[in-house]
Parts: sequence; C-alpha cells; structure tokens
Amino acid sequence: MATKGHSVVFEYGNTADHTTASAWTKLFTKVTDIQPYNLEGEAIDISHMESPEQYSERTSGWAEATDVELTAQHIKTEYAAALNTLFRVDKAFRIVFFDGTTLKFNGFLNNLGTTAERKGIVSTTASIVVNGKPVYAATS
Repeated sequence: MATKGHSVVFEYGNTADHTTASAWTKLFTKVTDIQPYNLEGEAIDISHMESPEQYSERTSGWAEATDVELTAQHIKTEYAAALNTLFRVDKAFRIVFFDGTTLKFNGFLNNLGTTAERKGIVSTTASIVVNGKPVYAATS
C-alpha cells in the first residue's frame, strides 16, 4: 500500500562506504522531490544453433542501480560550500523515510544544477551515481 511521502531525509556519510559510515550529515534543508534508484539486470544472449524452435535464450548478467535524482531547497549561504566539496567525491549516502526505513548506497554527486533563487531560497537538482550494490532496510 502506498503512503504519502513526508519527512524524508537525504544524508551523506563520513566515509565512502555505507557499511562503515558512523556519522551522517543532512545534505539539504528540504527535499522536495526524490527518485530513488531502480535495480536493472542485464540480459545476456546465450542463443545457439540448437536453441529450441529458434527462440532466443538469455540468462541474467550484471546488475546495476540507476542514478538517484532529487530536487531540494536550501538557503544559499548554508549548503553551497558543502555541495561543491561533495561534487565527484565518493561518499556513502542514505535516504531515511518517515518510518525509519533506509536506502543506503555508495556513490558520488555527478550532476548539480542550481535553478532559481527566491527570497534567499535556492532550488537545486542533483544526481548521484550509485556505485555497487545498494541496501534496502525496512523497519518492522
């Protein structure tokens, strides 16, 4: 059952590996939109001259987590320096949902776009490349 999205926090860790990060820092003041990664599996063609009735045969190959996309608002004087220092730096990241469920992954900030300033609030879009296997931890 779907639930309303609220109280979602996006954080980065003090290491490049989410399994060893011991401290987490909030990346943005307010996340307004987030698209977590999707898991995708490669299909490897293993068809051969004796494939039954000339149907393609495939097996699963490498897996990949797609980029995490988000839009956030922040006060320009608070987060600009942090965002610039995180650009293209390997870090641990996590998304914490209102019920404590987490998505943890390693990656790096590879796309950072600041759109408009309105009354001192800046709207920023960002993409984080996911590196390796992400971990989903649901609360019970």
